[in-house]
Amino acid sequence: MAGNMKKILFSISFVCLFVFADPVFAQTGIAPKHPNDPIVFVPGLAASYNRRVLFKDKTAGGWNFIPFGNVYKGLISRLEDVDYAYGDDFFIAFYDWRHSNEQSASEYLAPVIAQAKEHSASGKVDIVAHSMGGLLVQEYIKSDAYTEGEIDQFIMLGTPNAGASNAYLPWEGGVLPPSWGKVTTWYINSIEDSLKSVKKLTFDAPKSFRHFFPSLKELLPTGDFITKNSETVPRGDLTEQNPFLEALGNFRDTLIHETGIFVTTIAGTDEATLDTIAVNNSRTDEDISLERWRDGHPIAEVPAPNTTAGDQTVLASSALFEEEGNVHIYSLPGVSHTALPEEAQDE
Repeated sequence: MAGNMKKILFSISFVCLFVFADPVFAQTGIAPKHPNDPIVFVPGLAASYNRRVLFKDKTAGGWNFIPFGNVYKGLISRLEDVDYAYGDDFFIAFYDWRHSNEQSASEYLAPVIAQAKEHSASGKVDIVAHSMGGLLVQEYIKSDAYTEGEIDQFIMLGTPNAGASNAYLPWEGGVLPPSWGKVTTWYINSIEDSLKSVKKLTFDAPKSFRHFFPSLKELLPTGDFITKNSETVPRGDLTEQNPFLEALGNFRDTLIHETGIFVTTIAGTDEATLDTIAVNNSRTDEDISLERWRDGHPIAEVPAPNTTAGDQTVLASSALFEEEGNVHIYSLPGVSHTALPEEAQDE
């Protein structure tokens, strides 16, 4: 009986997501071409929604923003107010955020940029990216798919360029950070449950998270962030490394000084954010069985935020480049990660 009720509630959730998902734009006409370069917007982790792809691992189906939790409505409205028209000089690069940024850059971002260039008098586009979307764009620029000179301005909002400690919690502990919010937590857990059913898999988190959401590994910090017995554990001594972000870090000088792209990084600050995670040497039998907390069990079962030098999710030191060459930076006190697309509009 309980199992049937769970299936019924899960089916109702799917129907609600499908029926009540807002369309990106209601307009049907195409406005005259904007005098500036077309804008490509790239959302962050868990912001893109396609029921068939994400919940069933099938192809086709339309992409949209996640229902009930679209933090980008204000930004889109602002662009409409200054005469950008979706599909003409404004484009959204939705993508399957579960997979690697390299895969998403090739399969999702590259075609959207190509489409936007067809609407550009200069052959250039401007890009605005939130959170992990900024990593996706950097991976595209680093790849052979990028054409020199095609991107004029590149704006990143809260992009974890040096990773985010929050990502360690689901990757190693199967725990979704409270700062990700109830909607995102429900969304990711629902996808995990659905895919386990579709694939007929029985293993639990964090192993299931590693299997279904490999992009989480690409968000692990590249600096030292684990302490054990009050001593810092060198990043290279941890079970998992992050070669993806390390490669982007090595590419950063080229991005800033050789591509000709004007880069802007914007970060929220003064919000409680997870920085270091304290663990001990012991793992429980359950940890071992679940392949959980391989670097040691956290002293706090769910590590809590321990600095205000970030936006609840990403530290400002991770989000901001140094201001040099074609780089400009903005820090926005009291602005959270999800509020950045709304609050950073003037900058």
